[in-house]
Amino acid sequence: MKPIQPPAPAEDDEQLRAALARIDQLERRIAKLERRVAATSPPGWECSVCRRGWVTARGDVLTCNRCSYRRSL
Repeated sequence: MKPIQPPAPAEDDEQLRAALARIDQLERRIAKLERRVAATSPPGWECSVCRRGWVTARGDVLTCNRCSYRRSL
């Protein structure tokens, strides 16, 4: 069996730089999409009790803005 030659260190460095640049580009894209979603979404999630309000976390307490739902974390 023929021995496998590891890639030259310069090739490894170039591949790592390319991979890091791609990761950085994707992280910036994700952050941009998250900001867009945050700007168009209500600050919480739909209340499972009344189905009309939104549950938000304030400190250690979850509360609905429409019904009496309140829960401590």
